[in-house]
Amino acid sequence: MHAVRLSPASAQQQCCSRQVRRRLILNPSRKPCQVFASINDREVSTSGREEQTNAWTDRFRGAAMGALAAAVLLSGNVARAEDEAGFSTQTTVYDGARIIGTEQRAELAKELADLEQRTGWRVRVFTSYGPDNRPTDTQLRASWAPDKRTAIINFDPSNPNLTNFVHLGDEVLAKLRRPWWYEVQGRYGNMFYVRERGEAAAVSATMGVVTQCLAKEEGCRVVPGLAEDQFALCSIMAAAGGIIAGGASRLEPQGWVSSRWGWLLLFSPLWASLFINFGVGPIASRTSDIGPIAAEFAVFALAAGSPYILSSLLRAPPPAEQ
Repeated sequence: MHAVRLSPASAQQQCCSRQVRRRLILNPSRKPCQVFASINDREVSTSGREEQTNAWTDRFRGAAMGALAAAVLLSGNVARAEDEAGFSTQTTVYDGARIIGTEQRAELAKELADLEQRTGWRVRVFTSYGPDNRPTDTQLRASWAPDKRTAIINFDPSNPNLTNFVHLGDEVLAKLRRPWWYEVQGRYGNMFYVRERGEAAAVSATMGVVTQCLAKEEGCRVVPGLAEDQFALCSIMAAAGGIIAGGASRLEPQGWVSSRWGWLLLFSPLWASLFINFGVGPIASRTSDIGPIAAEFAVFALAAGSPYILSSLLRAPPPAEQ
């Protein structure tokens, strides 16, 4: 046998017929028309409640959408208000990229305000992410009015180098030469330093040396502080100079060179340049700590004595007496 599938209308009619029969059996005094009328009234009341519920749902949905739209507009107004307040003559630090914390931003702003009050140097800092979110030069000039004693520094995490010097006034460059700024950018803005220390630490380190050197009356010829990679490079240069000096002192006298010291003096421009100019010099100019300088002298001495140590270790033993 095949099952007969009824349409929704037929199924509703059968359901109503069963309800009519059941009510007539329970109450024989009622007429079928009265039973049909009560059923229809209940269906109408049920559909009315459903329509009322749907109306309240639509009202609630509309109110929720209106509140969401108002919140979006309010957030946009707040963001525009922050942008307008960020670039003003009273603001020294604007964190558009949100890479520094609130406490660090307030501390940096206080430090820059004190620097301007004590020395007259105007340093302004802003962060951005990407060229689309970066303010234009017109906006910067209108808000901060840079002059000869103003430096504007931008930190953008989307660039290979975090640090960018947007404006350096003539008097700023006279006090701190352009190679000095390049060294700051290469030391604290490179991707390896930022990846290891973090963006906030890179901003703090950069602004620390900037304010320190601008506050000095004589300025700075080199960037203060000794980086680990720079110390390692200086140690390699000192070791290379020591090896050349030690090897030259072991050469046998010949020709117009009458002693081994003559060879040492003859090669002195090479080993002395490596040791002094590229080994000790960069460290002594960046720090007053005697420890790193003493370490460079120790590296040079060990490297200079290495030819003697190797020759004694590799020397063939004397022949045995028969």
